[in-house]
Amino acid sequence: MVGTLFENSRIPLWKWFAEIYLCRADKDRISAERLRKLIDVQRRTVPLMMKKIGRATAKLKHLLLGIYTEVYLVTSLEVL
Repeated sequence: MVGTLFENSRIPLWKWFAEIYLCRADKDRISAERLRKLIDVQRRTVPLMMKKIGRATAKLKHLLLGIYTEVYLVTSLEVL
């Protein structure tokens, strides 16, 4: 998947989606060790995946905030 956090990853796509789901669905924070066991990856892989997911989430929030701000400014100027 070009241009995504999955690009050039040797980790199967289903493991990425499983980690994203498990991290977001759990009300309490899931431990890296439990994630490692659930998706069956090496110990150092889980923190790297979490870091990439966090960066992608931050970029998305920044992008959405920019779009919201732009739409708000345009609509508020049209009202005046």
